[in-house]
Amino acid sequence: MVDNVVDIVDDAVDDAVDNVVDDAVDDTVDNIVDIVDDIVNDIVNIVDDMVDNVVDDAVDDAVDDIVDIVDDIVNIVDDIVNDIVNIVDDIADIDEDAVNIVDNIADDVVH
Repeated sequence: MVDNVVDIVDDAVDDAVDNVVDDAVDDTVDNIVDIVDDIVNDIVNIVDDMVDNVVDDAVDDAVDDIVDIVDDIVNIVDDIVNDIVNIVDDIADIDEDAVNIVDNIADDVVH
């Protein structure tokens, strides 16, 4: 009978210890999983931020390059327009010189 009581108590203590250990292990594993999950999420967020920054910088650089190219094109067109204006002015001067020469010849013929 005492052996049965000892066995019952021994089994009860073993079950209690097993339950406490199982609960402790389960809680520890859950905590480790939560910590690893948080670390992975932090790493993913950091990588996302890094990618966003790289993309933002690349877009900014591309826009700056496009603006520079457009500025260069505007300057080239402005130079071409100025050259055309100067050529037209030169043609007008030549035309005026031709008119003066014709007038002088006409005056010489008349006199």
